[in-house]
Amino acid sequence: MAELVALTYGKALFEVAQQSESVDLFLEQIDFIKSLFKNEPDFFELYDSPRVNKQEKKKLLNDVLGDKISNEVINFLFILLDKKRTHWFFDISKEFTKLANQYNNIEEGIVYSAVKLSDAHIGMLEKRFTEITGKTIKLDTIQDPSLIGGIKVKIGDKVIDASIQNQLKNLKETIDTIIV
Repeated sequence: MAELVALTYGKALFEVAQQSESVDLFLEQIDFIKSLFKNEPDFFELYDSPRVNKQEKKKLLNDVLGDKISNEVINFLFILLDKKRTHWFFDISKEFTKLANQYNNIEEGIVYSAVKLSDAHIGMLEKRFTEITGKTIKLDTIQDPSLIGGIKVKIGDKVIDASIQNQLKNLKETIDTIIV
């Protein structure tokens, strides 16, 4: 159910954004709302709560977000309220972001490293993978000390593992086949 809700509403929002030639603007505004809800969990809890009257929620959203986001995005939040889909906001925003990224030829990935990577290193990796894939690559980082050193990059369904952990595992497998 959650996947269907996210797909349906995410696609609907994307189609409105595309028709109004505002995909980037909508993406920016949805990201703003997403970070607001994450940084202020009480605000999201209020938005999602069945105990608070819909009209009060709409007034609050207008008061807080009215001058920061477009009418279309505010109305989208209202639709989620009216259809009792507020609980799936984060899933819907993820689906919308996925569609907007496809539209803009952007692919997101994750780089795992044993130590924190500098912004310069991340930028260099993004540039290199952009050249390789022909798509604009945006990388998030996750620190994973178990890698020992090196990096592991996951973009879409592809994984490039240049970690010391993986090299040691491959060496062990090679030694095991020689011994047997």
